[in-house]
Amino acid sequence: ALITYKSSTGTGGLKEHLLSCEKYSSLNAAQPTITTYYKKIKSAVPEKIKEEITNAYIGFVALDGNSFNTVSRTGFKQLIETVFKAGQSTADLQAFEVCDFLPHPTTVSRKVDRVYAFRKKQLIEWCNTLDSYEVVVDMWTEKYTGIHFCGASLRSLDSDFHLHLFSLGCKPYTLANQTAPNIRKFIDDLLADYNLSLNPNSFIVSGNELKMLAALRGVNRVGCSDHYLNKILEHSFTAPKSDCIQVIQVFDIVKTLVANFRRSHRQVKLSRKLQTFSPTRFSDLLQKICEFRQPFDETITILSDESQPTLHKVISLRKFLIEHCVPKQEDLPGIKKLKQFLSNSTIAIYTNSTNNNSSISSISSSSVSNTSTSSSSISYTSSSSSSTTYASSSSPVDNFGTTKKSNVLSLCYDKPRTLKPVHDEVSLWLQTDFDMDIIHDDLLLFWRNKKDAFPNIAKITRKVLAIPAANTSVERQFSCSKIVIGDRRTRLGAEKLDKLIFLQKNLLPLKIMFASKTVLTNELKRKADDIHEEDEDNNCTSKKLKFNEEYESLSDDYESEREN
Repeated sequence: ALITYKSSTGTGGLKEHLLSCEKYSSLNAAQPTITTYYKKIKSAVPEKIKEEITNAYIGFVALDGNSFNTVSRTGFKQLIETVFKAGQSTADLQAFEVCDFLPHPTTVSRKVDRVYAFRKKQLIEWCNTLDSYEVVVDMWTEKYTGIHFCGASLRSLDSDFHLHLFSLGCKPYTLANQTAPNIRKFIDDLLADYNLSLNPNSFIVSGNELKMLAALRGVNRVGCSDHYLNKILEHSFTAPKSDCIQVIQVFDIVKTLVANFRRSHRQVKLSRKLQTFSPTRFSDLLQKICEFRQPFDETITILSDESQPTLHKVISLRKFLIEHCVPKQEDLPGIKKLKQFLSNSTIAIYTNSTNNNSSISSISSSSVSNTSTSSSSISYTSSSSSSTTYASSSSPVDNFGTTKKSNVLSLCYDKPRTLKPVHDEVSLWLQTDFDMDIIHDDLLLFWRNKKDAFPNIAKITRKVLAIPAANTSVERQFSCSKIVIGDRRTRLGAEKLDKLIFLQKNLLPLKIMFASKTVLTNELKRKADDIHEEDEDNNCTSKKLKFNEEYESLSDDYESEREN
């Protein structure tokens, strides 16, 4: 049975359940009972030690102003694990002070430079193996120092359809101004550090500002979908031209309320509704606006996913939002105006973006034409070879007389088999029934299993699926910089900030990637050594056999000479 739990009644629902069970006491005899239970596994850590660690962590949070969530972060866990191993290894040695194990801040700064140089070299080594990739760029200004930054990240799908995402850094913008030629030069120089460039096999995702459109003219640029949606919503709530007067008034009142509420400091002891402290009261329009805006928030969250492909979801989500913006009869007048403006803006902006971003369709069409050309050439070759084979089989004597073999060994091989015509992958794709649940669950896993059945389509798909629908990966670099730099750390250099953000995003992925390569290399070396040892054993065995045969022949000759 399912028993409702409420904070007001607590476990009082069990009493009602027991009372109802008494009415059906006849069923209790047939009801099975639980006789075995899992034993509670006690923690191996003594409670006293755990309590001391907890108290020390509270001091770490309180004295240094760290967050409570620091204990769950990966870097902090690695630090504690390393310190614990160091304590185990030095348990039998002389007593050490804790300060003897801790590095000096200057040493940490120099070590950051060394680790950054080493990991950047690894990333450059990986970039040299890419045949297609996608770059995401965005610009940001740090408000405390006023320094402009240009962030970039790199996405790529390998041949096994594994998605890789790395940060190329958050570089300080050092040029004189932010004109289109300077921005383009800065981006080209940033990519050149990793032996990358904006070529026909690469795409770049950026915001839709005019300076970015002008700077990236002539390359395969994809606009940020989240930027489109945010601008549409911003205009609908703030721009007088949107004709959403009631919505704008409610939005202004809400901003005033939030500002007044934050200044009042009454949020600590709230016992009544929020409207009690507000300077005005609302109708149902605010609630309807929040309910109407929720699908837009969900769409932005879906398109901001970095672990899965997102570009293929743009068209379906756009259609969903347009249908969501269709006015209904029961809607309030303000909601009807809002829906009408958003629907027209979505269609208009999507049409303009399609006209400006025709690079995807042109490259896709060129890829399809190359695929069809290669398929037709292969089919022509197969048909010509099959006709030749048919002619040779119809007149074997003449063919054998005219064809001269270079040596006798070539006559021992079988005749080449006739090549079967290549299937049209597009027709085969359209005729195949796929499980849509698998495609929606994990699109990369689906193509990982189908890449051999549709090799040419998989090549095009690998390029398209690596393109993100938004530049959220770079914006998250800017967000994580707030942890690194703040009011108390304004003296941190821009170059050092770039290195710290680079390590924060790339340290663990590069460790995992190159650790697996090292294991694979060691296994290959081990196999080569085993083969070499087997060859040496075989050579030694053959030498022993040869020596024994020679010894036996010599002994036989010696005995025959003695008999004579």
